[in-house]
Amino acid sequence: NLATAQAFAHRAKGLEVRRDMLPIRTFADIFAENNISQIDFMSLDVEGHELDVLRSINFSKVRVRIIATETTTPESQLLLTDLGYRDLGLQFPLKDRVFVLPQ
Repeated sequence: NLATAQAFAHRAKGLEVRRDMLPIRTFADIFAENNISQIDFMSLDVEGHELDVLRSINFSKVRVRIIATETTTPESQLLLTDLGYRDLGLQFPLKDRVFVLPQ
């Protein structure tokens, strides 16, 4: 976050922290604009915002075979299982979880 970056810059001396406003786009928009209907593997590492990102995907239009998430909340796990994904039960050292959509 911005406060953490500013504190780091203050300690490091000579670094400058700049705040930029960037447009936010959903995966649904990006996939639609690029005619993407299938993704073999998606890895999400969005610092705790996995549920928001997952909700931005129109799973009725895009088939994602394998999804790896950095953090898995009960809500994001429920969303994926409700969509038919199976939790492989794999948990990597960095706490990533892997979900697969059966054929």
